[in-house]
Order: sequence, then C-alpha cells, then structure tokens
Amino acid sequence: MEIAKNDEEVNQVRKEAIKKLKDQKLVVDIAKNTKDWVVREAAVKKLEDQELLTEIAKNDKQREVRKAAMENNNLVDQTVLAEIAKNDEYNYIRETAVGKLDSEKWQELLAEIAKNDKHWEVRKAAAENNNLVDQTLLAEIAKNDEYNYVREAAKKRLKELKILKKK
Repeated sequence: MEIAKNDEEVNQVRKEAIKKLKDQKLVVDIAKNTKDWVVREAAVKKLEDQELLTEIAKNDKQREVRKAAMENNNLVDQTVLAEIAKNDEYNYIRETAVGKLDSEKWQELLAEIAKNDKHWEVRKAAAENNNLVDQTLLAEIAKNDEYNYVREAAKKRLKELKILKKK
C-alpha cells in the first residue's frame, strides 16, 4: 500500500502495487493526486466511483488517463458517454465512447458520427454499434465511405440486421 502511494518509487513498481489494491479510498487518492500519469492511469482503471470517472474522462490533461476512465466498466452514464463521443479531441477516446453507447435513443448521434466523424476508426465504431439500425444510412455508408474498414463494418451490420428481421 505504501509503495503505491509513494511518489519516490519508480512508476512501474507503483503501477504493479496499485493492481493489488483493494482500498478504494487509496485508489481515489492516487487517481486524483498523483502527478505521474502512468500511475494515475493504473489507479483510474481500478476506480469504482462513476462521478470521479466522469470528471477524469472529461477533464484529465493526459489523454491516456482519460482513455483509461472511458474503458473502465464502471463508467456507464450514457449522457456522459454521448458528450465525450461528440466532443473529445482524441479519436480513440471518441471511439471508445461510441462503442459504449448502449441504447437506441442514441440512433441520431450514432448516425451523425458514422457519417461525419473526421476519423475512420470512430465512424467504424459507430457503424458497428448494435444500436445503429438505420438500414438506409448503413447502405449509404457501405457504398460511399472513403475507408474500406468503415464500408465493411456497415456491410456486416446490414447483414446482421437482415438476419434479425428474418427471425
């Protein structure tokens, strides 16, 4: 426990110590107050507090720490995920947020992202999301997206929807 909190220890040693921590108060303290982003990232992966995860996902200066917050299964607030999917400056953080949107109520947002995000990885994630069910849009993406990976994802999603319709 002392190793995880000690700023004088090598970050890889602290990171390993954090993996073994069970005390959420200590994990929170490290996630909020440690200067070394590698150590903060390790702590964020263990966080259970959704409010703190939200704060970190939106505001941490280090993108790897924000991504760790996004990948944490305890961050489930769909409104927060939608906001990050639209607004984060880093495509891999937006991609993670898009993948976690789990309701058909995000249909319009997923469609907008699938058509217009500047990064193909984010468009692909939107096309793959099971909650995007607009077959006309998916057909358009399958024909017209400039990246083959996005077109293939849209084609695969169309096939899945057709199989579901037959059942």
